[in-house]
Amino acid sequence: MNKLMEIVVYILAAIGLACVVKHIRITNCKEGCCFCNLFDTKVEESKTRTEDIKTRAEEIKTKVEGIKTKVEESKTRTEGIKTKVGEINTKIQKFKTKEKEEKRTGSRYGSNPVKY
Repeated sequence: MNKLMEIVVYILAAIGLACVVKHIRITNCKEGCCFCNLFDTKVEESKTRTEDIKTRAEEIKTKVEGIKTKVEESKTRTEGIKTKVGEINTKIQKFKTKEKEEKRTGSRYGSNPVKY
C-alpha cells in the first residue's frame, strides 16, 4: 500500500509540475495569476535596472570627459609655468654675469661706499 501511495504522489507531482511549466512558458493568462505577475514584475525590474545602469554609464562618461579637459588645462598651465621658470632662470644668469663683470671699488666708509 505504501508503494502505491508513493507512486501516486510522484505521478500527481509530475502532472502538477507539467501544468505549472505549461502555464508559465506556453500560455499567457489574461486575468493574471501569481506565476505570470511574478514573471512580469521580474522583467520590469530588470528593464529598470538596465536603464539605471545605462544612465550611470553616461554620467561616468561625462565625468571622464570633464576630467580629460581638466588634465589638458593643467598640461597647458604647466607648460606656461615652465616657460616662466625658464625666463626667470635667464634673468638670474644675466644678473650673475653682471655681478661678476662689475668690480666695486672703494671701501664701506670711504668716499665711494659699496651698497649692500
